[in-house]
Amino acid sequence: MDFDRWTWVGKVPERVTFELKPGANYIVLPLDTTIKKASQLCDIRDQNGNQIIDQNQFIVWWDATTQERIKSSRRCLHIVQYPQFDFDVNPGHIYLIFVQRDASWKQI
Repeated sequence: MDFDRWTWVGKVPERVTFELKPGANYIVLPLDTTIKKASQLCDIRDQNGNQIIDQNQFIVWWDATTQERIKSSRRCLHIVQYPQFDFDVNPGHIYLIFVQRDASWKQI
């Protein structure tokens, strides 16, 4: 499957529920997201309040200009614990996250 090329056909919903699988998953933050920092993205939770992202993993984002994946310099564990490692995340951008188990996550 080619994850770097996709086209959305039809009306784009305001909120999407992602069905995440263990390992790597691509997500997009909605334009009016409440998630503004990497620490918030690292701490997303499923409908039961369980943390979704593996805290030993990195956040990766797609750079449309260079056509490359860019990896954060620190693991989620450090981004959440140490504010100096936190960074801004942007609505409409593509992020690659690594999850621990099957989970449903509705964009916020």
